[in-house]
Amino acid sequence: SQGKKATKIHHDSLFRLRAGGHQPAAIPVSNGWDQTVGVMTQILWQGIKIMLPIVACTTKLVVGFYRSLPKDALIAQAGLVFCFVGGYYPALFASVQAAQNCGWNTMCQALDALVEEAGAAIDAVTLEYKIKPPISARKMFHQTTLTVLKSVDPVKINQATGALYTTWLGVSTVLEREFAKTIALSVSIAGYLTPMANFMFDPALRLCMPDDYQQWIPVLIGWGCKAAAMTIAWRIQRVFTIYTSAITGGLMCSRACMRMLAKRGVTAFGMISDNDEQVFIDEVFGLALAGLGMYSQIETGIETGFSMRVPFPISLVTWPFELAEKWIEWQITPDSVSL
Repeated sequence: SQGKKATKIHHDSLFRLRAGGHQPAAIPVSNGWDQTVGVMTQILWQGIKIMLPIVACTTKLVVGFYRSLPKDALIAQAGLVFCFVGGYYPALFASVQAAQNCGWNTMCQALDALVEEAGAAIDAVTLEYKIKPPISARKMFHQTTLTVLKSVDPVKINQATGALYTTWLGVSTVLEREFAKTIALSVSIAGYLTPMANFMFDPALRLCMPDDYQQWIPVLIGWGCKAAAMTIAWRIQRVFTIYTSAITGGLMCSRACMRMLAKRGVTAFGMISDNDEQVFIDEVFGLALAGLGMYSQIETGIETGFSMRVPFPISLVTWPFELAEKWIEWQITPDSVSL
C-alpha cells in the first residue's frame, strides 16, 4: 500500500508540473563526433596559422639568399649536401634534380601562388572569427569552409595545382627510370610477402574487425606488404646511393671551389685553373672529400641498420625531408598485385 501511495504522489507531482507549464529540464546529449571534429579542426587550424607564415617567410629568405650567391657557390654547397647526406634522401635529391629540367621556375611560381592564397584565407578566417565567433564545432567547420571559399581565387589555385601536377608527372617519369631496379625489387618482395601475409593475418583480422569493415582487410594487408617491401628495397638502394652521391658531390664541390679561386687570381703555381680538364688537383680534393662523405654516411648507416635516420635533435629540423622522401618512394612504387 505504501508503494502504491508513493507512485500516486509521483504521478500527481508530474501532473501539477505539467499543468503549471513547467517541463522537466532536458538532459544535454553530447555528440562525441562533433566534439572530436571541433577539437581536431581547432588544433589543425592553429597549427596552420602558426606554421604557414613562418615557413613561407623562411622559404622566401632562403631562396632570396641563394639567388644572391654566385653560381659556383651554389654548386659547391649542393656538392657538400650530396657528399655528406646524399644517402639519406636519394629519391628527394633525384626529384629536385629532375624538377630543374621539368619546370622548376613554373613549380616555384605555383608554390608562391598557393602560399599567397593560403595566407589570404588565414587572414579572412581570423577576421571572421573576431567578428562572429563560432558557437559550436559544426558551426566552426561550416563558417571556416564558407569563409575560405569566399576569400580565395579558384582560378589561381587551379592553375597553380595544375602546374604542380604537370611538373610532378615529368619528375615521376624520370624517377621511375632512374630507380627502376629498386622499384622492381620492391614489387617483387611485396609479391612474395602478400600471400604469406594474407595467410597469417587475414583470419585474425576477420575475427577482430566488424563485418561492415572486413572489405578493408586485403587493402590494409597490401599496404603493409608494400611498406615492408619498400623499406627493404630502399635500404639496399641507399647503400649504392652513398657511394655515387659522395663521389658526385665531392667532385662538384671541389671543382666549383677551384673555379672560384681561379676567378680571384689564385692559381697556386698553375695547379688551379677554371678549366677542369687542364689540372688534376680538383679530382684529388674531390675524391678526398668523397672519402669523408662515404665514411660519415656508412658509419651512420651501420649504426641505424641503413635506415639512414637523422639523429636527434637534428631530426626536429629535417622531418619534412623525411616525409617528402617517404611520399616520393610510395608514389613511384606501384602496387605489386591486384587486391
